[in-house]
This record gives sequence, C-alpha cells and structure tokens, in this order.
Amino acid sequence: MSTEPRSEAALRDFDGARQSFQGTLEAAPEEALAYLKPGDDYALGGLAFHVNVVLEHYLQVLQGVMPSGAGEVRLPDRAAAFDAAHSRARVGLQPGELGSVLERMGTLHSQVRTLAASVAGSDWERQATVRVGAEPPYQASPADVLGWLTDHYGEHVPQAGELLREWEASSRRP
Repeated sequence: MSTEPRSEAALRDFDGARQSFQGTLEAAPEEALAYLKPGDDYALGGLAFHVNVVLEHYLQVLQGVMPSGAGEVRLPDRAAAFDAAHSRARVGLQPGELGSVLERMGTLHSQVRTLAASVAGSDWERQATVRVGAEPPYQASPADVLGWLTDHYGEHVPQAGELLREWEASSRRP
C-alpha cells in the first residue's frame, strides 16, 4: 500500500497528462497544426488555445476555492474569453506559432500546479460552491480541479492524434 499523499499522485498525473498532450502537438509537422477537420470545432494546433482557456478558467476557480473555507466562490462570466479562444482554435497555428502557445500553457500549468501543491492535505478534498456568471453553481475542491484538468489534457491527446492521422491521409491525396 502506498503512503504517497493523494495530492502528490494527482500532481504527478497532472504533469504527465500535460507532457503527453504537449508531446503530441510537438510531434506534428508545423503545416498540420492549421488542419481543421470538416465539422470540427478545433484545428489540430487550435486545441492548445482551447486547453489554455480551460487552464485559465480553472486557475481562477482554484484561486477562489482555496481561501473560501468551503464557502461560496463567485467568478465573472468567462464566455467572452472562451469565445475568443475557440475562435482562434478553429484557425489553428501557423508555422512558428506553437512555441509561444505552449509557453503560455506551461506558465498556466505551473501556476495551477504551484497553487495545488500548496494545499494542505486536510483541505485537498474540501469543496466550495462555485458560481460563474449566471451558470448553475457546482461544487469543486482542489482535488476536483486538478482531476478535471488532468482528464481534459488526456481527452485531447487521442483527438490530436486522430486529427494528425486525418491530415496525413488528406495530404497524401493527389
């Protein structure tokens, strides 16, 4: 039986999920990063804009949840930020743009990680009520936030791989 705190395991998983997502994007040829599958919302490289806006959002949630003492956290509506990021995500990335977008992701990831790592073990699963704009409230703890972000990175790894395979197949056609 492991004596490792759940928070340490969660932080390790969070880091691994980011590395996997970032590695998938870095392995793609630059010209593939603008590929948008017909009917999709995000181009291959545009997934990074989507991931970044989600990191920004949950960083704010985590910043609110930690000092709340299991109370209530009120955050402004982020619809405009999500709309702008998703608009950019449809366009994807042009050659030379990936580095700066991944740098931003690294900064956001580090901020979330540092904040989550500072949570006392007794507060790791303590939930607060989160209200964002006019959306229905939900419960969130530091453990929840880190888990959601880890899963979010993870769900986009196979999506990015599929988009890359589709781009490769479409670029081979005469």
